[in-house]
Amino acid sequence: MILGAMNNPNKALIPQIERFAQLGFRFLDFTCEWPEATPEKLLRNEKKIKDAISTASLQVVGHTAWYLPLANPYEKVRKEAVDELKRSFDALSHFGPKTVTVHPDVAYFAYKNRDQFLSHFFESIGELDEHARGCGMTLLFEPYEEAAFSTDELQEMFKRFPKMGFHLDVGHANLSLPKGERIFRLINLFKGRLMHVHASDNDGKGDQHLPIGAGRIKWDEACAALKKAGYDKTVTLEIFTLDPEYLPLSKRKFEEIWAKA
Repeated sequence: MILGAMNNPNKALIPQIERFAQLGFRFLDFTCEWPEATPEKLLRNEKKIKDAISTASLQVVGHTAWYLPLANPYEKVRKEAVDELKRSFDALSHFGPKTVTVHPDVAYFAYKNRDQFLSHFFESIGELDEHARGCGMTLLFEPYEEAAFSTDELQEMFKRFPKMGFHLDVGHANLSLPKGERIFRLINLFKGRLMHVHASDNDGKGDQHLPIGAGRIKWDEACAALKKAGYDKTVTLEIFTLDPEYLPLSKRKFEEIWAKA
């Protein structure tokens, strides 16, 4: 198991890289997002960023903006969202990630015409899957709660796109079924595709990105399930709090729980 952390796109990138290395993280979950980590800014500062990553001895995994309208019913809007993600893939590929993550479209109209939504979404995913592979990366999908993109829809998507990988966000999976049951269901169903994990806590009502142990997720059980599934790859601590000390605290707690699981 390899622990990493994600850059906050609202803050300067290089100081975050330096801090992650100081805290003992082994990889950067590099999210290409507005305002401080857009494709244009990453490429404009490519040498400085590469030097910082090299000095920090960090591996890199790719991540993208979660809010782009990949299934928008207006074709021009959908196409521009896909093109923006392709630009993100192109920029991230300069920094050596082997994977890059995308997310569901959570627009309100998705629940009014699900068939149309899925048709548009799968069309977008097909384009992005091909483009990611052309950049030397495997496309990963990070679902939200069951209502946003159901387990059945996940199975259909992976059937259509057999080269895609699964990205489990434990916090997202805790939002749907009682007592975090979806966490274990997703691990069991997609363990053969599981290539990356996000870890943060919440109370089951919202994606709060709390420190490990501050919410209701049973981390001992979640870590045991991941170990039983044979997972030993990258885990990002996606902890977003005003107090920066909660990130190293979460790192210590997660490492202790993983060791005992």
